[in-house]
Amino acid sequence: MYNKDDIIIPLSKKKAILLVLGALLFVILGFLFLLVPDFKKSYHPIFLQITGYSGIIFFGMCLILGIKKIFDKSPGLIINANGIVDNSSGVSVGLIPWSTVTFIKTAEIVTSKFILIGITNAEETINKQSALKRFWLKPNYKTYKTPVSINPTVLQIKFDDLEKILIEKWNLYKG
Repeated sequence: MYNKDDIIIPLSKKKAILLVLGALLFVILGFLFLLVPDFKKSYHPIFLQITGYSGIIFFGMCLILGIKKIFDKSPGLIINANGIVDNSSGVSVGLIPWSTVTFIKTAEIVTSKFILIGITNAEETINKQSALKRFWLKPNYKTYKTPVSINPTVLQIKFDDLEKILIEKWNLYKG
């Protein structure tokens, strides 16, 4: 199934469970913003509704995707001569051939670092995905000029090690 030269990076079930618990906490907070009268006295009702519903929807989706990752038996990432097979998140795009990779760089939002992988066929890749994945990938593409980002949060690897491997293998296989 896998070649001896393939780099297989498993999903971290512990990290996925922690993310699920965090998402659950924010879903509960979203409901509290909508339902608890004390919040309604302290904040503007429109603010509470927007915050509450946004939290429930966004973190509810994160919760569902996180639960799926807990039970996912597939590796989180496979790096080989063909490219990168990404299964690290709920919006992963699958195989990213080295021949389509145009850049690999780091980005950071607040304290969360992730790796951006530029691809030549970005719009085609987005259009092949389900409606839900397209919804999540399009803002990434507009902001970072690529729909592909890998966050090692649920992978059994440190960020710096993953970045080093990806750049090393891209330089080796890009031709």
